Order: sequence, then C-alpha cells, then structure tokens
Amino acid sequence: IFIHDWDTGAILDVSPKTVALYGHPRETLQTLRVGDISANVPPYTEADAMRHVQRARVSATPLRIEWRARHRDGHLMWHDVTLKRAEIAGRPHVLAFVRDVTDRKEAGEALQVREEQYRAIFDGTADGLVLWDERLNVVDVNTQFLQMYGFTREELLGRSYPAHLPADYVREREQFIRRGLAGERIESRSIAIRRDGSTFDIEVRLLPIRLRG
Repeated sequence: IFIHDWDTGAILDVSPKTVALYGHPRETLQTLRVGDISANVPPYTEADAMRHVQRARVSATPLRIEWRARHRDGHLMWHDVTLKRAEIAGRPHVLAFVRDVTDRKEAGEALQVREEQYRAIFDGTADGLVLWDERLNVVDVNTQFLQMYGFTREELLGRSYPAHLPADYVREREQFIRRGLAGERIESRSIAIRRDGSTFDIEVRLLPIRLRG
C-alpha cells in the first residue's frame, strides 16, 4: 500500500509489504518519486501516474489500472493497482493498493505467443486442416480447408458434420475420427463432398494430439 499526497501525488508512506515488493527500505521509498520505481516509459511514466492519481481524486469509485513497475535491482514487474480516495488524520489522501501479477501476466503473454505461432502454422500450411474434439465437433479449421470444401468457419465451428451429407459418408468419417481419438494414426484415400454437393479426391491423414490438456 502507498499513501500519496493529495495535492502533489508524492509518496508519503508505504506498508511493509511494499518494502518487500520493491526492495527499497521504507525511508528510501518515502523520498523517491513514482517515476523512480516505474518503467518510466509511456504509458508508465511519472506523468502518466500523476494523471491516474488525479482521476482517483475525482472518481466516486476506486480506479483500477495495470502498471509496469521497477524493482530496486532494476528488473521490471507487472502490478495490478487500485487507487482510491481516503481521509487520514482529517486530511484527504490517495491510497494505492498494489498487487504483483508478473507471473500471471508473463504466462499470459507466453500463451499468446504460442497461440500466434500455432495460428501461423495452422493457417500457413497448404493442407486443409480440421481439429476435432472428443464429442466429434469441429474445434478449429484452417483457411485452406474452407477453400477446399466451400464452407465458412461459422458453418463448421462447434458442430459435427453438416446434416445434408449422406449418412454413410458421415459414419465412415466419424469412425475414422474415433479411431484417431483412441490414439491411432490413420492414412487413407477417399472422396470428399463440397458444400455444393460436388466431389473431389482427397488423401486423409488423422493424427491424435493433445491440446490444452
């Protein structure tokens, strides 16, 4: 917790957990400016911080922001910050409640990178790719597959085979998918049916994978 001066936004006092979080002694933190313990690049500069403090002064409800902070040793941290008005010893102040979310933030960024890599590979291949789940519903489909079959993503995602397809055609493919879900790798040649009912020859390869568990 930080206690900020109402008029200037200066740091007046901090809680013991703030000392542990930033690595500075309490007495040092009371002399530092917000920019000294921030990334100090837009939008995490001292001027940005003072604008948030000003917003908290006039806000009827607590203000929540994400902040890029700097530890005493120089490494950067991600913080979830809630700013609110408070009266201390009869005078108004602004309190900043700080929670470290660095691990969660970095894990989310790493996941986003993996998702972007997955999407680039999934959409970049010349093969039509479709991902089925254990309920035999389409989880994902790439652009090449849509072009081959003439469907839109909206017509396929979250659904099984379209109802207009012949029953024996659907049964054969559902059997292949169940075998794949059971761990079997399958390669086969077959006839595929486009959205408009026309047919074409395909080579099918089914590969069991685990995605997000």
